[in-house]
Amino acid sequence: MEMPDKNLSFGKSMLILLFLLGSIFLGVVLWGLDAQIPIIITTIFAAGLAISNGSKWSDLESSILESLGTVGQAILVLLVIGMMLGTWLHSGVVPTMIYYGAKLISPAIFLPTACFLCSISSLSTGDSWGTAGTLGVAIMGIGIGFGVPPAIVAGAVVSGSYFGDKMSPLSDTTLLASAVTKVNLFEHIKYMLYTTIPSLAIALVAYFFIGLRYSKNVDLAELNLMLSSLKEAVNINPILLTAPLFVIVMIIKKVQPLPALMGGTLLGSVFAMIFQKASLMEVFEAMHYGVESDTGNEVIDLLVSGGGLDYVMWTISLIYCAMALGGVLKGSGALE
Repeated sequence: MEMPDKNLSFGKSMLILLFLLGSIFLGVVLWGLDAQIPIIITTIFAAGLAISNGSKWSDLESSILESLGTVGQAILVLLVIGMMLGTWLHSGVVPTMIYYGAKLISPAIFLPTACFLCSISSLSTGDSWGTAGTLGVAIMGIGIGFGVPPAIVAGAVVSGSYFGDKMSPLSDTTLLASAVTKVNLFEHIKYMLYTTIPSLAIALVAYFFIGLRYSKNVDLAELNLMLSSLKEAVNINPILLTAPLFVIVMIIKKVQPLPALMGGTLLGSVFAMIFQKASLMEVFEAMHYGVESDTGNEVIDLLVSGGGLDYVMWTISLIYCAMALGGVLKGSGALE
């Protein structure tokens, strides 16, 4: 006897998609909420629809857990980046990167330079998240000091980080793609050049012209005043730059990202106690809750605040919600 097909039909699968779009439009666009709850509600709707179609909850739950398992390493990397960023802010590593970066980078070519530097960093490390969480954070601070909107600076950081990650033979996604398709790694990278090089060139040209409109707005006197205030608030020392240099060198030497980032966190903790006279308890607080500066200068407070485990929890919750929905969609046959 032929068993009935428990996979959702195309119509019911599209109904889930429409429900998701409607939930996000209502919750995010109209009510200004975050996306997590609309995604959870859609997950419940999709699970109910699948169960009414003959699926068992145990099968859907197994699919959800399997889906969540695929992002385990990414979640761990995010958690460590949050802790590392907290210690780097508290120790003065990020402020030092911002201070010397603002001294060296010309406002006129800031955006293409930011994109290019992130490309080089992620190309040499194979880690787009590590680049965005270290060098990218410093570039964001420099961009704010130059008066460039944070969203545009973030675009340059992400563009460069993902280009380098895609082209790097050290990248896990690049290695996985070549392995799954059974193509030689460097052959795979060679053929990606046909699309990624023109894309990067277009992005660099676009960032150059976009950046011109903001370069005239830079008040060097105000920028120097801001840097002076930053130096007064935090002990700036070039030795602090050894922390990001250590992480980059470790990943270049093919050390796994988690141990490399934990090493950077340890260095940040030691530097916080040496250069900022922080106690061990304050270092632990920075790891968990991040740093909240109150110097009286709004720009400086923005530059030297943030980080910690709590800093990345919003992103982690969004990832978990999305992967739970993905698990239900896969388990119910909706994706097929």
